Amino acid sequence: MLEITDLSVNYGAIKAVKNFSGGAKDGLITAILGANGAGKSSLLRAISGLNLITSGSIKLDGTDITRLGAHERSRLGIAHAMEGRRLFRHLTVEENLRLAWRFGTRRVLLKPALDDVYARFPILAEKAKIHAGLLSGGQQQMMILSCATIRSPRVLLLDEPSLGLAPLITTQIYQFISDFAKSSNVAIMLSEQMAAIALKVSTDVCVLRQGASVFSGSKQSLIEQGRAGDLSSMYL
Repeated sequence: MLEITDLSVNYGAIKAVKNFSGGAKDGLITAILGANGAGKSSLLRAISGLNLITSGSIKLDGTDITRLGAHERSRLGIAHAMEGRRLFRHLTVEENLRLAWRFGTRRVLLKPALDDVYARFPILAEKAKIHAGLLSGGQQQMMILSCATIRSPRVLLLDEPSLGLAPLITTQIYQFISDFAKSSNVAIMLSEQMAAIALKVSTDVCVLRQGASVFSGSKQSLIEQGRAGDLSSMYL
């Protein structure tokens, strides 16, 4: 379980995240929604240790990890798939997966881990010896998710997983995310601009506007308050 309390991130005089409190529960998905520049990426980067925080605390399974570096948080099981499909494009699909498996704590042997990836995304098995840079955008996103999940993380942070993808591929990607949360009992926090697709799989929701939370609670409470259809006005 991931717990965040009063977390703030500043870039000089710019307050990117302001006193955020929230988290992610095991086996469930928390959606961080907001317009471009709302602070979603800054929040996820602070959780994984890539951004220094100005104030607040972060706990993983009750242990305070606020002062730990990114590599230490990774060893504890925090995996972060950043926006932008960051792969080693000159390496093959399988070389990328093997490298990701070696990074951090390994809870599953390599062969069964690869077999699981290829069972979830058969197209990656077909293209295992192809350079990652030659994959389509959707296939690269499948690779990114596979590299993040092959390490059997405790917490999975996903930044804009639908960005630039066709609707059919987006549906497939989100089906994988939903299934993975349930089957692995991992806590997932994902950021999105596309509220509709994120709300289909999430249990909890936080809406950011200019770095501050303007709604935080269960998806059900958002629906009961009649605010699910008015998210765009909450962004702006």
